[in-house]
Amino acid sequence: MTAPTFDLSPADRIAVGIAAVAGFVLLLELALPHRLEAPAPAAPALAEVRESHGDVVEVGPLSGYLSVTERPLFEQSRRPFVAAVEPAPVVPAGPRVEFELTAVIITSATQIALLRSNVTPTVQRVALNETVDGWTLAEVAPDTVVLRRGSESVTVPLRPDPVGPGSGQAARPDPRNRTH
Repeated sequence: MTAPTFDLSPADRIAVGIAAVAGFVLLLELALPHRLEAPAPAAPALAEVRESHGDVVEVGPLSGYLSVTERPLFEQSRRPFVAAVEPAPVVPAGPRVEFELTAVIITSATQIALLRSNVTPTVQRVALNETVDGWTLAEVAPDTVVLRRGSESVTVPLRPDPVGPGSGQAARPDPRNRTH
């Protein structure tokens, strides 16, 4: 009598092989039991420290840990952080700066002055706390501005309307006096 033959596909052969290996590993585990051991602790437990030193755990003076604060732990270079120092604004030396205030813009969000100086003849838009020709715009009012440089301050009034009586030009009509 002949043994029966089975035609197995390649996938079936792989499945039978995996099952055979798994069965062999299972037999080894059952035949040779082993105990798992906990890894040795890297640092002594708190209870061990208390037993050897009492209830007080001394860590030493904080000066011994300065390298932790001086060398940032989360920076790859571990170099201390150095804040960039902004240079002081350059105050131009030379003749006194005189300003002419040509307009003021005041809203709930911004305060802006349009200024012209003898150093910069074009009109410049300067917001509150910005600097122009070495002077900082410190205050803005509807008819004046205050500029400061160090301890020195100057109040610049809004320039008077050049068109008026005696100027040789026709005065602008007042819109409040209009008749329709």
